[in-house]
Amino acid sequence: MIAPHRFIELVLITAMLTGCPSDDDDTIVDDDVTGDDDSTGDDDSTGDDDSTPDDDQDGDGWTVADGDCDTTDAAVHPGAADLCDGVDNDCDGVIPQDCIPCGLMVPTDHAAIQDAIVAAVDGETICVEPGIYTENLDFLGKDIGVVGIDGSATTVLDGGLGGPVVTFTGGGGSDALLQGFWLTHGLATDGGGVRISGSSPTLRLLHIEGNEADSGAGVYLESSASELHDLRIEANLAGSRGGGIFAADSSPVMEDVDLIYNSAVYSGGGLCGHDSTVTATGSLVSDNSAQNGGGILFQQCSVDWQDSSIDGNSARSGGGVFVDGGDAQFTGVQVTDNVLTASDGNGGGWYLESADVAIHSSVTNGNVAGEEGGGIWAGGSAMVSMTEGVVSNNIATNDDGGGICLQDSSGAILDQLVVEDNWAGDTGGGLLLDNSGIAALSRILVIGNAAQDNGGRIYYHTGNPIDTADHIEILRNSADRGGGIYAHYSAGVFTNFRIVGNESTGEAGGLWVGFDHSVFVNGLIAGNEAQNTGGGVYVADTGNPSFINVAVTNNTAAAAAVLPWPGAASR
Repeated sequence: MIAPHRFIELVLITAMLTGCPSDDDDTIVDDDVTGDDDSTGDDDSTGDDDSTPDDDQDGDGWTVADGDCDTTDAAVHPGAADLCDGVDNDCDGVIPQDCIPCGLMVPTDHAAIQDAIVAAVDGETICVEPGIYTENLDFLGKDIGVVGIDGSATTVLDGGLGGPVVTFTGGGGSDALLQGFWLTHGLATDGGGVRISGSSPTLRLLHIEGNEADSGAGVYLESSASELHDLRIEANLAGSRGGGIFAADSSPVMEDVDLIYNSAVYSGGGLCGHDSTVTATGSLVSDNSAQNGGGILFQQCSVDWQDSSIDGNSARSGGGVFVDGGDAQFTGVQVTDNVLTASDGNGGGWYLESADVAIHSSVTNGNVAGEEGGGIWAGGSAMVSMTEGVVSNNIATNDDGGGICLQDSSGAILDQLVVEDNWAGDTGGGLLLDNSGIAALSRILVIGNAAQDNGGRIYYHTGNPIDTADHIEILRNSADRGGGIYAHYSAGVFTNFRIVGNESTGEAGGLWVGFDHSVFVNGLIAGNEAQNTGGGVYVADTGNPSFINVAVTNNTAAAAAVLPWPGAASR
């Protein structure tokens, strides 16, 4: 008889020599070579199912392979909202502190969101599970949060054409929050998607699409200091003004708000502001339309608009931007490919009237006007300051100022600009100043512009528009008269300039002067060509310019030269 302790030793030795078979080791149990057929030993239907860890047991559309860290809880998966419940809801390995503290759950605690709003108290957050909710919500003046915890792609508020989808009135500050919803089918007089009056909630991570109203089809703001963050406001229709947003007597702050494919019958296809202070950064304003201000329109507003794109909008006047009164500052803004639908419309990119407007580090490119100001039109005593910018490839189809048109304006300060490849159907391919106030120009390159009639680069006429023009280069422009500059009934002072390589099909390849008393100091007029007279300079009988230290050389003309000032040589 073997002693018990010896028996245990023999068993251990035997196990070490032969190996211990494992139910999870297919090399031992599920070895087709040894005859252990899948149907008998490692049958996937009997418990050792390799797919089991990846099953979407909670039905949230995520598996372990997709990164789901808890397949038994539908509120836990990559991209989920963190709910301040001590759980890593979004599976990023971190339990954050700045998460959503859910007080009430819809539909768990209340079947309808409005019922939860009625039950909620100030400071409480209502968390809404994914789904389609056909409701018209009213926050009842409460400082509460209503949050779609799975985001706007799966959480829809459908207004059912029964009024604004969401209403904020009679109180509520920035602690009132609407976040993570898709808002659609709102129909109202004011504010189809969201109507805010006398309240200042925060709107965040919303998709507002397919709503209608007379004013503010997407969002309506009245007497509000709301904050708008990460919104997509798309394809809303206003019967009057503000297809995307309308703001009156308000001071909204907008960050990363995209206004796309909205329309208004009259004013501000993307946004219309009236008597408001508007601050915006990081916005895309694209493919909106209206009669005035296809992209954005401001009346008597104070505006600070930064780092945004205003592209592909359309209107009768002011295809991209329309500013009427007030003051506005635009920094790092791209105004491109906007177009006017009327043959007599002004300001393909910008329409600036009776306002003080500063445009810094911005690009105005590829805009089209039916009449004046393919890129920029300013008038009605507007004061315009432009620095460190590009105005290029704009078209004034039927009239003046392919790049910039200043008419009846109080003046302009233009510094460090490139004005390039613009075209006008009449005069001033690059820049036209007509009956405008004092203008100061410095460090400007004007190249490759063309006008059907006069002034390929600069046309200035009537009054005393150019106070100083320093370090101006006018290169390779063309026109019928005055390929580089056409000066008429005016006066100006040009210093440290070059007028080179311009051409005209008539008189003055470089400079045409008539009824003008301009002064030109320290410059070069060279390599210009006229198919008629005055290859470099043509002075009409009524002109009386002064030239000091100006070299006129290597210009050509098909007809006899016109000697522009006493003692000048024919060149």
